[in-house]
Amino acid sequence: MEPKVLLIYPPNQLMQEEMPRPDGSLGPLYLAGALEREGIEVDILDASVGLPSDSLEETFNKCVMQENGLIRIGMTTDRMSEVIARGGYNVVGVHSNFTPQTKMALEVAKAAKSVSQDILVIAGGVNARALPERFLSGGVDVICSTEGEQIIIKLIRAWQYTENVEVSGTMTKKNGRVVRYPV
Repeated sequence: MEPKVLLIYPPNQLMQEEMPRPDGSLGPLYLAGALEREGIEVDILDASVGLPSDSLEETFNKCVMQENGLIRIGMTTDRMSEVIARGGYNVVGVHSNFTPQTKMALEVAKAAKSVSQDILVIAGGVNARALPERFLSGGVDVICSTEGEQIIIKLIRAWQYTENVEVSGTMTKKNGRVVRYPV
């Protein structure tokens, strides 16, 4: 099966006094470049803003108070699922560098898995590496534990040809335990 990858900056959650902002991290852009160089089809979605067809009034400018006391902005889980399904993506990557992104990154995993349990969900970033148990129990299949630009190619090719995601530089869950595959 040919991989079709969607890299997602998750929706955002903020304290009430914070100004909403899109995620400006370069990580997913570097990953997209690495994937494109390998001939792997890839798109990027900033879920705090949405697609050009999404109204900013329904994404970026819509502040929703959550039970945790933080304001949520961005696409709903249902809307992300719709984008994943319509795009025919079979690999979803989620970026999580900061602890406040945890809940939102796991929403991305939930959105992908609601489309199909067969979608490979990859997480990366400092936060994902710091909280592997939480991510791998929250719908993420594999975490890149080092330089994602190098690992993601090996990971996707291994998944594509053998369905094995146990490659060096990743973490998975096996028999209920986090397993690290050193570089």
